[in-house]
Amino acid sequence: MHAAARQVIARPQPSITGEFLGFIKGPTFLAIAGTLVSIALLTFLLRIFARVKGRKGWSIDDGLMSVAAFCATGILVVTIFLTRLGVHLKPETSERDKATHMARWIWLLTLLLVLGISFAKLSLTVYLLRIVRSNAYRVFVYGMIATLSSLTLIWSVALIFRCNPVEAAWDPSSRERYCISQIFYRSIALFNSSLNAATDLLIAIVSIPIFCALNLDFARRVSIIPLIGLGFVACAASIARIPMIFNVWSEDD
Repeated sequence: MHAAARQVIARPQPSITGEFLGFIKGPTFLAIAGTLVSIALLTFLLRIFARVKGRKGWSIDDGLMSVAAFCATGILVVTIFLTRLGVHLKPETSERDKATHMARWIWLLTLLLVLGISFAKLSLTVYLLRIVRSNAYRVFVYGMIATLSSLTLIWSVALIFRCNPVEAAWDPSSRERYCISQIFYRSIALFNSSLNAATDLLIAIVSIPIFCALNLDFARRVSIIPLIGLGFVACAASIARIPMIFNVWSEDD
């Protein structure tokens, strides 16, 4: 019996591969992404329903939210694909090729996240611009629109053209590749995340007096409270991302 126990203990442990981690973490990732995307799409569909029922025309903020909803759908699709990436690849595929294949989809996922969050916030600010009456608030909202547009453009360009050629961002075997240094790229990411957290907080705070000044009944005022709460949640999420970005881009690999 003791010999059998020693034999079991001495038996080599199985290696933890990317497919094994995907098998364990995949359901968790899918549950998180599926829940968040479902909430976002449900909110978007309710918005469309309100437009149709109220017989109101399609406005700019609706178009911006449509782009955000499209990005949210893409995020869910890419997340599903990433969690099943090990199943789709051929068994003879090398670990380097698997990493390159995964990095390509992670690059696309990051781009969809940036565009989705940015267009959702732009939609909210454009909507605030339509209901604000105070000149001071209108100047503030215009400033927020300019800031969000600039951040979206800067971060998207930095992400897409981080390397030359573009595919070198996920394929390190590309010849004559030139990429932005990790330190500089990390600085851009930290700057963008810090400003994102600040804009989320400002939008949430400024939305409170704007909505309170509207002539709404008690039920509608109560329904707005969760929306404002989501703004503070988004701010907290942006702040939580800052140390994660610093740690990820501080690694040598």
